[in-house]
Amino acid sequence: MFRTLALLGLLATMVFATPSSAQSDDERQNVDKILDIAKGWGSARLETDGVGDPLIVGRMEGTLYGIFFYDCDDDKEQCRAMQFKAGSEGTSNKISLREINALNNDTVFGKWFMDDEGDLGVKLAYNLAYGYTHRNLDDTFDWWRVILKKADDVL
Repeated sequence: MFRTLALLGLLATMVFATPSSAQSDDERQNVDKILDIAKGWGSARLETDGVGDPLIVGRMEGTLYGIFFYDCDDDKEQCRAMQFKAGSEGTSNKISLREINALNNDTVFGKWFMDDEGDLGVKLAYNLAYGYTHRNLDDTFDWWRVILKKADDVL
C-alpha cells in the first residue's frame, strides 16, 4: 500500500545542493505560512532534512509525504523552491518501468519514479521564487491530494 513513506530513503536520494541567488525578502516565501496551508489538508509538522533545510512531514488522507525546500536563506525560513514527495516500500515487484512511463505520459501534475531499491515514488515541484498566492498554493495541495489518491489506486 502506498500509505508507507520510505522517508529516510527519499531523504538520502533527494538531498542535493542548489545554487543560491540574490533576491529581496518580499520575493521569498515563508516556510511557516506553507506549513499553515499544509495543516489545512491534514496533519503536518516542521522538521529539518539531512542538510539543514526545512522539511514538512505531513499526512493527507492517511498517506505520509514530505515537502522538501531548496535554495533557502541563511535563517532557513525563506526558500525559492519546494518539492512534494511520497514513496512506497515494497512495490518493486508491483510496477514496471513501462507502467511508470505510462503514468508520466498520462499525468500533467506529479512525476513518477523508481528509487534505487525499485520502489515507486512520486514528486511535484513548486516554484516559490517570485511569490505565490494562498489560493494557488492551496490548489496545488489539492492536486497533490489527487496525485496521492492515484498512487493508492495504482498500488
